[in-house]
Amino acid sequence: MRSTLVAALLFFLGVCLVGCLERPQAPNWKVELRVVPDPPRPLEESTFAVRLRSVTDEAVSGARVEADLSMPSHRMGENRVALRETEAGIYSGTGRFTMPGEWRVEIRAEKGGHRQTEQFHFMVR
Repeated sequence: MRSTLVAALLFFLGVCLVGCLERPQAPNWKVELRVVPDPPRPLEESTFAVRLRSVTDEAVSGARVEADLSMPSHRMGENRVALRETEAGIYSGTGRFTMPGEWRVEIRAEKGGHRQTEQFHFMVR
């Protein structure tokens, strides 16, 4: 009887421990990015507009959203664009691609302790 009780207690503690250690799943938001002008041009100001939607296609408002611009083939300095919500689920801001070539735009969205990133690729000429 005592060994059954101890085994049950250890099982319960194991389940609780695993549940406590699991990381919350990342949201599965739909992330769309539009860059104007399209295609973007080096050193010219570009507008970044992100549409953030839930899996049920509802606008995700109140998130913190930024675009991180980098070149996969070069080490570059930090080039981040903070995006602000201009209407429900739409975030926008301006930045610059500093030279021609292949660029990666990583969109980072965070809300309520949940984070999601999506990558988009552009050729700047």
